[in-house]
This record gives sequence, C-alpha cells and structure tokens, in this order.
Amino acid sequence: MENLRFYIEQWYIIPKAIFRLCFILLNNAYCIPTYVMWMILLSPIRKINPDAFWRIEGYFFHWLLAMVSMWSWSAGYDVVEVGDDIADCIDDKTLVIANHQSTADVPFLMACFNTRKNILPNLMWIMDRLFKFTNFVVEVGDDIADCIDDKTLVIANHQSTADVPFLMACFNTRKNILPNLMWIMDRLFKFTNFGIVSVIHQDFFIMSGKANREKSLQALITHIIESYIPRNRRWMVLFPEGGFLRKRRAVSQRYAQKNNLPVLQHVSLPRVGALKAIMATVGPNTLANNNSTHIKDNPKNSEKIRWVLDITIAYPNGQPLDLGTIIFGNRPPCKTTLFYRVYHCRDIPQNEDEQTKWLYKLFEEKETMLDVFYKTGAS
Repeated sequence: MENLRFYIEQWYIIPKAIFRLCFILLNNAYCIPTYVMWMILLSPIRKINPDAFWRIEGYFFHWLLAMVSMWSWSAGYDVVEVGDDIADCIDDKTLVIANHQSTADVPFLMACFNTRKNILPNLMWIMDRLFKFTNFVVEVGDDIADCIDDKTLVIANHQSTADVPFLMACFNTRKNILPNLMWIMDRLFKFTNFGIVSVIHQDFFIMSGKANREKSLQALITHIIESYIPRNRRWMVLFPEGGFLRKRRAVSQRYAQKNNLPVLQHVSLPRVGALKAIMATVGPNTLANNNSTHIKDNPKNSEKIRWVLDITIAYPNGQPLDLGTIIFGNRPPCKTTLFYRVYHCRDIPQNEDEQTKWLYKLFEEKETMLDVFYKTGAS
C-alpha cells in the first residue's frame, strides 16, 4: 500500500524518465553522426595541415562533451569542487587521478572539466566504462587555474559510469580544456555509441587483464609518443583503480590483507603501471633512460607533464549515481563533490618504488577524506 501511495504522489517520475530517455537518445542520434560526418568532410585538411585539423577536431570534441555535461546539469545533480587551485596545470601535461565509485563519476568530471578552457579538446581518458550524463557538481579544494593551460595528468577515483560525464561538466566551464583532452579508457568503450568519437579524437583504449598488462603499457607509451605529443594534448585523464569500486573492492581488500597494505572501503588500491609508463615517457626526467626510437632526443619541456591533478569524487551519502539514474533522472536532485589537490610534477617521486608508495598514500588519503565526508558532510 505504501508503494502504491509513493507512486501516486510521485506520478510524474515515469513520464519524466521516458522524456529524458527519448531526449538523450535523440541527442546521441544527431550529435555523434554530425561529428563523424564533419571529421570525414574535413579529412583533407589532415593531410595538408594536421595541426589545423586537430585544433578543429578538438573544438568539435569539446562541444560533444559539453552536451554530455548538460545531461547531468538538467537532471539537477550538482558538483562541489574543493582543494588545490588547478589553474597552473590546465595548460600543461597533467595526469589526473580520481577514486571511482559509480557510473556517475565520469559525467561529474566532464561537468567540471567543461568549465575550464582547453581541457576537454586536449584530454585523454583511461576509463573503465561508458559515460553519459546527469547531475550538478560542487568543486572544492585547490584552485586549478594554474594547470588549465599546462600539460596535466588528471587522476581520479572511479565509482561508476557517471564519473566521466560529471568530470566533463566541470571541465566544460574552463576554456580550452575539453578540446585538448586525452582519455585513457577500457577497450570495451571503443564499441559503445561514443567509441567512434574517441577513435577519431585519438583517446587511448587500454586492455585489461594480467595477460595484456605489459602489452597495454607499451602501447600506451607508443600512443603518448605518436598521438598525445604530436596532437599537443594537454590534460590526460587516468583512473588508476582500473575499474569501478564495486567491482574492485573485494579483490583490493584481499590483496591488501595478503601484502600487509591498508584495507580500503571507499576506494580500492590503485594500479601503478600506467602512472609509471606516463612518468617515464613525459615526466620531468623523461627519456634519459627511455630507448624509444620515436623521439629524436629528450622531449621538449613544453611536451612534458608539469602538473598532477588529483580529483576525489564524493557522491551524496556514499551512494554513487549510475548510468540509469543519469538517463532517467529518477533520484532527487543532489550535489556531487569534487575535491581537487594539485601537485607539481617535480614533487612526484621519479623512482618507481617511491612512485608506488606515493600513489598508495594518495589513495589512503582519499579513503580518509571520503570517510570523513560521508560521516559529517564536510570536505
């Protein structure tokens, strides 16, 4: 009887969900083919003037991701940004690391990145699943203004398919972030509706599993050398946990107990291979020990990552939004908090063992931060 009363009082939820689903399907139906057709029509420019082609493609890519961030905004989900000022790393090569809790993580990151100039067009994601839309984002922590125009590695925790749309919503408000963004994402994403866009934009698709680990990391290094640097991308987005929190938590906790490491609840222990590959290729002390034949000498300072932007994504009450919630907008409007911490790349350990300890410590701090946030609501 109570359920019947609830649905009578909330009669508008089902029509609203149907309307949003139709709107989003229509949005995808005309936006993505339009992007692909324009890229085909403009392809001769790629042969004549590659720099001009990729600059134009970056703006088209930005507009697509702004569309995704609009989905979360229209559903009434906010993002709060706190922590370090990220202004210094916006125009630099930057590795972004974030914890991952649900499908809503990506949309919120998109919403935040969308507000920064030149991030989304020059972004590369390493992501686990498809992202779409929904929700308002609150940004707190460091000011990211300094890194908006610099090469920046963005690291975030990963909870759901909503992470990327929320990041895009934030990045969309910053000028020049989205056109210059590169994502590192799971290979399965290539076969989704947005996969063709990421293929053209030259994001990186990583293969999961132990059998593919070394091959994937070598492919990532090659992609950075042959695509990220020549395309002059700025922000590179990485989810070091290697999957959604709900899928990784149990495995992470067993590994931690076996190896005398902290047992984490709100994040999982990060995988360090991608971070090491990135730092060895475009870190501050790059290529002195790299035998790659793709680069004549050491990369120029302008090609090296200057900042690491760490993003901690916190959903209300520790309940991540997911893709279904984003599409149908069936949860009440809420705020998702993004906490920023900015590190200069020269302050990141260059020794591989020390890098592992640094990344583990970073996620231990995320665990503490999220635990306090979920208990008190304070960031």
